[in-house]
Amino acid sequence: MKIKEKLIQIITSNKDKNFISNEQNSYTYLEIFSIALSYSEDLNIAGIRKGDVIIFSLPNSINHLIVYLACLMKGYIAAPVYFKKTIYANTLKKNLRRNFKTHILKENQKLSFSSKSKYNLNEILSALNLIDEEDFLTIHQTSGTTGNPKIFAHTVRNIFFNAICFSESIDIKKFRNFGHFMPMYYMAGFLNCFILPLVCECEITVLEEFNSKVALNFWNYVEKFKIDSLWLSPTMIEMIRFFDRGNVGINYCYKNDILFFSATSALLDKTRNLFENKYKVNIINTYGLTETLFISTCDIDGRAKGSVGKIIKNIEFKLANLIKDKKLVSTGELLIKTNSLGYRVDKFTNQKEFNNEKEFFSTGDIVSIDKSNFLFFKDRLKDIIIKGGINYSPIEIEKIINKISSVKESTIIGQPDDIFGEKIVAFVVLLDDKVSDFIERKIQSEIFAKLGYKVDKIILINKLPRNNIGKIDKIILKNNF
Repeated sequence: MKIKEKLIQIITSNKDKNFISNEQNSYTYLEIFSIALSYSEDLNIAGIRKGDVIIFSLPNSINHLIVYLACLMKGYIAAPVYFKKTIYANTLKKNLRRNFKTHILKENQKLSFSSKSKYNLNEILSALNLIDEEDFLTIHQTSGTTGNPKIFAHTVRNIFFNAICFSESIDIKKFRNFGHFMPMYYMAGFLNCFILPLVCECEITVLEEFNSKVALNFWNYVEKFKIDSLWLSPTMIEMIRFFDRGNVGINYCYKNDILFFSATSALLDKTRNLFENKYKVNIINTYGLTETLFISTCDIDGRAKGSVGKIIKNIEFKLANLIKDKKLVSTGELLIKTNSLGYRVDKFTNQKEFNNEKEFFSTGDIVSIDKSNFLFFKDRLKDIIIKGGINYSPIEIEKIINKISSVKESTIIGQPDDIFGEKIVAFVVLLDDKVSDFIERKIQSEIFAKLGYKVDKIILINKLPRNNIGKIDKIILKNNF
């Protein structure tokens, strides 16, 4: 089935069902697509044409999602940026100007609307039938926590086909209510929290982007809006549990069938276990990249401990520099072949220069795959520390440090060393400052007992720097310590 045929089927079957809500209003599938079509016409009158890039900075809102749909229906390209730093919009425009005609969405072009539908069902279906699946739909930037952000474009086909393959790898029932706390300008806020619920014919409740205030009131939001499906980052998972001092969340999870998905970075066993034990739930771990979209997921009912699941449908994979151990576990750099691979638009000089789908793409991630084909994330290849010609895995060290009861979290980086090339530096956040006198000896002894070596330096820090989505920003650590 073609993507536009899938969308037509979804809208036709669900036209009067709730699709997107916020704290004030609720809109049906028909109303939302009618508003989006109307807005796409307004943008066309303003001089925006098919293939043009719309750079916009909006907070989490229904308006933000409407911009995505307006681009879908008219062939514009949506390029969201972090709304609290408008300088990002000008930077993105500069990076794209060689290959695209770009527009920064101005205040007077930002959306205001009522629930009254301007277009009827047949008019909306006619507009959907004109969608070209090979058109670019979005441009997103990678997180840039270990280097300069890369800019990738994805076509309509890339995005929707990947979401459909993910949905077929895990049984998500229709009419679930997804709570949208993820930043909407981020790929996970778009693909995971918007496109996936759409192709699964579910409802979306739009809420404020996750922050410490949201964490304090998280379960009140979930209960108030009867949310039963959530995409969360590991940082969000930890903050929700840490700030929860009542029984609202425990009782809500006991009474309801809630899906918890983890995405955006590696979920520590310690974080997962504390959350699952408190709320008596299972977290569905997933794995993907801005460049490739979804790659793997655990099933709702089945998983291997510490795994990010199995490779989803229609993705081929192999491991480079393969090593096998006695348990038949294969470890190496993950290479995948997928028709959802994005296009590096800040590098190529021709808008029609596509990646070769016959070739395998290097994810830059070291993974292990067991005999049942469960995937285990090990480390980012660029994070591997090479000291004296020997490779050291930061995540392997972090797991040992994070299991120490007095440690809240840690991260490992490599710093230049005149003799060995690199040295291993551990940044550690403690739960209690009172234990700092002996904690360094404890950390070193645990690492030596498990791995047979010690780190070169331990730095105790009040908190780890993070980017907007909650990933640890190692560049800041490398540049400031």
